[in-house]
Amino acid sequence: CSDTSLSSSVVLTVMEGILADHTDIGGSSCIFFVGSYRSNEVSSEDHSIVRFVESLKSFNVPTTTLTLDGLEIHDLNDMISDAMCTFPRICYPLSKIVHEKTKG
Repeated sequence: CSDTSLSSSVVLTVMEGILADHTDIGGSSCIFFVGSYRSNEVSSEDHSIVRFVESLKSFNVPTTTLTLDGLEIHDLNDMISDAMCTFPRICYPLSKIVHEKTKG
């Protein structure tokens, strides 16, 4: 998994070549690529990741887009609690700060 909004155009061009290459061999491929980005950080249709996805579609590369919302505070608190090996009530103040800063 990669935060593709930070990828250089060279990296995206190489990935496009690898992913689009399967169309020449009858659509058979063993490549599974997952890229991620925050939609609030990619505001332009001219952004490299938007062009990357559109290019893959033009090569008939199957693509699926999933839109995920931010975590709810209780879910984030569970994750932080697990990571810190502590009780949820103890790490809740930290979870609240993280949730406010990251919007979940």
